[in-house]
Amino acid sequence: MIAFYNKQTTEIRIFGSVKALCQELEMKPDNLYTKFGRKSLKRIETETYIIVKTEIERSKKITL
Repeated sequence: MIAFYNKQTTEIRIFGSVKALCQELEMKPDNLYTKFGRKSLKRIETETYIIVKTEIERSKKITL
């Protein structure tokens, strides 16, 4: 999951993948794949936005 925060508009958007974020916001995915993949970053911040890569927390199945 990718969380995108626009500092100028204070809008928060959630995306299921880097590709979905890049298509919607017209960004090039190569830079994000490098930072999240090879450099193992979890957070990218610029003057205009913050992008955070995180896992989705799901409920656990309870067996009785």
